[in-house]
Amino acid sequence: MNLNYIEVKDYLKNLPKFIPEKVMSGKNPYDLESIKNLLDMAGNPEQCLKFIHVAGNNGKGSTIAFLDSILNHSKIRCGCFRTSQIIEYTETISFCGKEISREEYAVAMTDIINIGEKMKSSGLQPPSEFELMLGAALMYFKESDAEIVILEEGSGGYQDATNVIPAPMMTIFVPIGIDHVDEFGDTLSEMITEKACIIKKGTTVISAGQPIEVENILRKKAHENSAHYFTAPHPGHIFFDDEKMVQSFRIMRNTVLEEKFRSYDTDARKKYRERLYQDTIFSNENHIDVNKPGTIEYAEMTENWDKQKKLAQALFASVIDTRMLGIFQAENATVSAITAVSLNNFGYNVTMDAIKTGLYDARWPARFEILSNKPLFICDSAHDIIGVRTLLKSVREYFNNRKVHYIVGILRDKKQRDILGLLMDTAIDFRTVPVDSPRTISADDLCSEITKIGGKATPFYTIGSAIDDAIAGCRENEMIISLGSLYNAGKVRKEIKNRLDR
Repeated sequence: MNLNYIEVKDYLKNLPKFIPEKVMSGKNPYDLESIKNLLDMAGNPEQCLKFIHVAGNNGKGSTIAFLDSILNHSKIRCGCFRTSQIIEYTETISFCGKEISREEYAVAMTDIINIGEKMKSSGLQPPSEFELMLGAALMYFKESDAEIVILEEGSGGYQDATNVIPAPMMTIFVPIGIDHVDEFGDTLSEMITEKACIIKKGTTVISAGQPIEVENILRKKAHENSAHYFTAPHPGHIFFDDEKMVQSFRIMRNTVLEEKFRSYDTDARKKYRERLYQDTIFSNENHIDVNKPGTIEYAEMTENWDKQKKLAQALFASVIDTRMLGIFQAENATVSAITAVSLNNFGYNVTMDAIKTGLYDARWPARFEILSNKPLFICDSAHDIIGVRTLLKSVREYFNNRKVHYIVGILRDKKQRDILGLLMDTAIDFRTVPVDSPRTISADDLCSEITKIGGKATPFYTIGSAIDDAIAGCRENEMIISLGSLYNAGKVRKEIKNRLDR
């Protein structure tokens, strides 16, 4: 077959999204057989690439955007594969900061679709939409001589198609909450245990701050796989300039522990320093001995360590600016900056200027994105409890707890009652909409859920009609927020743009 872009889109839309058809029907077990066969027949492009694997629930896309921008300013040939798009399939693949063209996408997808058809005719389990998209991206990055590939996981876990890659240089975990409960179980412990299965032997794990239960599971899995585990520092002194629409923050040291450190005598200071820095990504001298958890292994200094150490010190001393807004973006930017610093230990050249400029220039849509100021209209992709809590924190910090007209669409595998409950204190009313997915909760059912917990809700069957009604009802010092699913974000952004262009 030789397909154009429209034909590729039509082909993909008729396939199962994540899981191959025979797995969905119960004929085959859920495993990596299909993606492995696909990549074998494609010449195993994944074996020629170096990866940063990004996992978790909230902030993967933004973290990738920040890190990609830093690497582009470092002149590193970086490819990015994202697992979802807002409007076009081409959004899932970018190289050197540029989205792949429709023509390039059609060529890459035609090649991998033809391999998938050969698998089908040979009696092999045919790949899903997601597996074909991943295969095309890996082939494209290999042919483009990518120096680093930033790879976003799919639904996550051991059987996630992205887990077919060899051990990455680094695995990043953004904040994790309960998600995809139908696949991983209904408790946080069950889900984290499965999510942690992407940690491979010898890799470096960099995690955002996690609840203690999550961190313990991730640490245990890292120890089992001789992987170094580091927790990124927290951002602090966050300030929002509402005129320039810029957010500023500092990457914080643990000042409480540092103060305690000063009060110790010389011998105690040495022991305390070991404990204080054992989990810090900047401490290349002190690594956790994975065979004896809790003890310190003094590793040999690398030739890049002095540079990494000086860069870390400069990072701590700097004010970081970003035009990606939301309190959570300071944490995503921090994780990205820490990852960029540590790349110097792998032989790459990442400078402080590249980090600061990259973080400032980064863009990623539908994450606390202000689409309009009059009325104030924010598009956000918060879709689970952690995401909604973070969204509400930003609303409190930025807009002094303004009351909100919500436009909400949610998938059935989310904790919708808990999510809606969090929104009640700030809600004036809700406009419920369906999500463009077979997993959607209908607008009527979602409306019923809201009224059961005491909210005022009206169902709408198109995004445009919900937006028009919300704008008509929004008064001064009130705001509109669209949230619940990335599937709807593209439609919301398009509808708002059309109204602003009138």
